[in-house]
Amino acid sequence: MEHDNDSETTIDTLTIHRSVRTVIRGAMGNNEILRHVEHIVDALSREVVSAAYHNSQVRKVNEVYLPHVRHVVAQLKDHDKINTDFQHILMRLLQCTVSYLINSGTFQGTKDFAQMAVSISETIHGTEHPNTANSLNILAGLYKKQGQYDEAESLHQRALLINGKRLEQQHSGTASTLYNLAGLYFNQKKYEKAEPLYQKVLTMYEKVLEPTDTAKIMNNLALLYNEKGKYDMAKPLYQRALAICEKILGPEHPETATTLNNLGGLFQSQGKYCEAGPLFEKALAIRKKVLGSEHPDTAISLNNLGRLYFIQRRYDEAEQLYQQALAILEKVLGPERPNTAVTQRNLANLYEIFIKNTSDGLLVTFYRYRLILSIIYKYN
Repeated sequence: MEHDNDSETTIDTLTIHRSVRTVIRGAMGNNEILRHVEHIVDALSREVVSAAYHNSQVRKVNEVYLPHVRHVVAQLKDHDKINTDFQHILMRLLQCTVSYLINSGTFQGTKDFAQMAVSISETIHGTEHPNTANSLNILAGLYKKQGQYDEAESLHQRALLINGKRLEQQHSGTASTLYNLAGLYFNQKKYEKAEPLYQKVLTMYEKVLEPTDTAKIMNNLALLYNEKGKYDMAKPLYQRALAICEKILGPEHPETATTLNNLGGLFQSQGKYCEAGPLFEKALAIRKKVLGSEHPDTAISLNNLGRLYFIQRRYDEAEQLYQQALAILEKVLGPERPNTAVTQRNLANLYEIFIKNTSDGLLVTFYRYRLILSIIYKYN
């Protein structure tokens, strides 16, 4: 159904809300409850059809229906008791919902949905079906975002084994799994494992991938080259990726922002701070506008711009950005996650500079001094 105005969305919302309340009250028999739940899930699956969090219309629709998805799924712990057609519908709804929640940076309760999607796929397709591999990759992506790399690697390897058995060698499903595995190795700083996988995907699968997927691979391979100090190899890949993203996705898409951010990181690594700054600032502005001020990617941009200011000795500006980034990451990801730890470390390094410079005339109030010591003590 179309969503042309707020009143139509409200009517749909109230209709589903009443049905959910009826189910939860338990006023009906088991079979009748199941039929109502199936009806609601079918309706929800027609509404929650995109994981594109950056799209304001998608976000508007999904945020209306997500509470109902949570309520209904909570009634379906024994999904194996429902018919196969309904399980297909439920699995697609769960996969889309989990992907959307990952993109939004919302992780609380998301793992239960992802694990249920895997379980349903295994029930109706078996343990070695491409759809099961897709569900495994989605769950692995959630683990990777949360810094649970061992769990993510195990799932990606399972998915790769499934796709290798069931699909043609040059298939987008295999390419996607290899790409995801390469990204995991990169996050673990296992560059010697990540590089050949990125190169393999780029050379073998470019014909079966969308140009925007190719741009993602170029972007990540360039990021790896940057980390290894191969700046001359990184820059042309970034430029190609940026051209594709701006042309196909537009200048204010999250992938465009990611490429701008990474290109800024390349210039920073080369000491070209005047060129890096505008790119970091532009990426931050896009992410704030499109993803929101409390999204993890926005926090990463705040951290990166703060790091540039730190290098330039613009310490007060760096502190403000680090503090904003840390507040977002601790709230959304938690204090123990890798991205949170990076910002914690950066803020601790900055406060060490404050302490060392205090005797040289830098004003540090008693309150701020206590804060500085607590950060350094906690994260050193």
